[in-house]
Amino acid sequence: MNVHDRKALHSIAHFLSDGIEFTAGLSYEEFQRDAKTVSASAFVIGQIGEHAGRLSQDLLAAHPQIPWKSIRGMRNRIVHEYDYVDFLVIWQTLTVDFPIVLGQVVDLLAEEE
Repeated sequence: MNVHDRKALHSIAHFLSDGIEFTAGLSYEEFQRDAKTVSASAFVIGQIGEHAGRLSQDLLAAHPQIPWKSIRGMRNRIVHEYDYVDFLVIWQTLTVDFPIVLGQVVDLLAEEE
């Protein structure tokens, strides 16, 4: 793994952890009423997508178990079509998908050491 991929993956892991922390203990109803958490979560998703876009094609191809295309797609949706974002999709991404992807990214970093 090259140094740029490693840095991007560390950033992705950091932002995944932040997103998980932001929503810990919140119900969906509490989440959608908390504008700061919604905005912070959208920022985190955008940053994860940005960093995923910096990963090499070799790394992306070698690890298809991580949904890279979906990660980038969600970033693009939030950045370019924020008024049409479904908060339930964001909530599910944060509470269901983020812990899974964080585990995959941490495993990937560990196997490349």
